[in-house]
Amino acid sequence: MRSIRKRLPILFALAILAGFAYLIWTAFGTLFAWIGSQDSEVITTVIAATATILAALVAVVVSQQWTKKREIAESHRQQKIDLYTPFIKMVMDQMQRQKNASSKDAAANTANVDKFFREFTTGLVLWGSPKFVRSYLKFREAANENSSENLILLMDDLIRALRKDLGHSDWLLPRGDLIKTFLTDPEEVDKML
Repeated sequence: MRSIRKRLPILFALAILAGFAYLIWTAFGTLFAWIGSQDSEVITTVIAATATILAALVAVVVSQQWTKKREIAESHRQQKIDLYTPFIKMVMDQMQRQKNASSKDAAANTANVDKFFREFTTGLVLWGSPKFVRSYLKFREAANENSSENLILLMDDLIRALRKDLGHSDWLLPRGDLIKTFLTDPEEVDKML
């Protein structure tokens, strides 16, 4: 008895859907039969009107989706800027520290860097684009392997992904140009490419 009561709403919903599908099938059948009985001018007019209406509907739907996507991207932009700005500052600080490195400072700095990247990863999960997350993971893997040549180019890819996430188009900038802005000797990057 209970199983019938549980299934009754589902059966009722399926009956309504079946009735609705039958009505649509009948309506379209009647419409196509009417169109088929008309002369070619009426058929041409109906087809042209239908195509115009469908094109207008598609244009409205696509426009609405594009506008909504743009509004979402704009609403997330400030959070992404707040996430990425400290990251860029940390990278610049680390590059400067490596030039002036002493073993005493290195131990204290490692704890700060570890703490920063734990916090950064939390924000990255919430606000980072998939491309930036993939670039970040490649960069971290290379950093753990201590492959410095590859690391510089991966950092350039990471900055490029960061900028794309913020809406910049870097198609005029060849690979390596962005990381050159951080380096005192930009020709190092040219040697790697």
